[in-house]
Amino acid sequence: MPRPIYQENVHTRQRTLERSRDTLMRRGPGAWIEVGGTSYAVSNNVADPSFTPPPYQNNFASPSATIDPLQFRHAIHGEVEFRGTVDVSAALSNDIAFTLPDSYQPTRAYAVIKDVRKGSTWEVARFKVATTGDVTIEFPVGSTASGDWVSPDFINGWVNPGLPYATTQYRMGVSGLEFKGHLTGGASGTIAFYLLPAWVPTRLLSTATDVIKPGTPGVAQLKVTEGTGAVTITRIL
Repeated sequence: MPRPIYQENVHTRQRTLERSRDTLMRRGPGAWIEVGGTSYAVSNNVADPSFTPPPYQNNFASPSATIDPLQFRHAIHGEVEFRGTVDVSAALSNDIAFTLPDSYQPTRAYAVIKDVRKGSTWEVARFKVATTGDVTIEFPVGSTASGDWVSPDFINGWVNPGLPYATTQYRMGVSGLEFKGHLTGGASGTIAFYLLPAWVPTRLLSTATDVIKPGTPGVAQLKVTEGTGAVTITRIL
């Protein structure tokens, strides 16, 4: 008795996957395979069990011998896994700390939060990994939610509405940028202010904020443009 068509398809698909797996194991990173007429790159999507120390530059350095030094390796999701820490005592925030080898360079930029050593103290830092492999370390980024609030320099007619409304401010918290307060005066869809360079994100951000128009509270979209830190306010209600 012949097997049903769906059972034939299952067996065919299983054989294709087994052949693809064997091809991956045989060819390794940097190769290409073809499955069902589609070509796939065999890249760094398989975890590398060995860690590698980075080639530091710009005064970033390994910590004292009693602290685990920074190392990296391939992670299963295609990004780079970091362990240990780096000493930033003689370095500047937002400088390139090192460049990953070609085989470790990601296909998209991303950032991770890690502790760094500064003298005898610890600080929270952001490791920003570019598609070129450059790893920029920004520190500190706010280890607690009690980080200092920053008052922006408004443009395009945007201002604080005054009492009884809260003043517009922003800070870097443990989960990223935080905003508070109200603003008024500008036209919907215009830039209200720019973030300080240290707070400029690498990805587009969007959240809700309060606006006053005129004298009546409303809700608006606050959008932060990646790379420039431009904060655009668009009224919703």
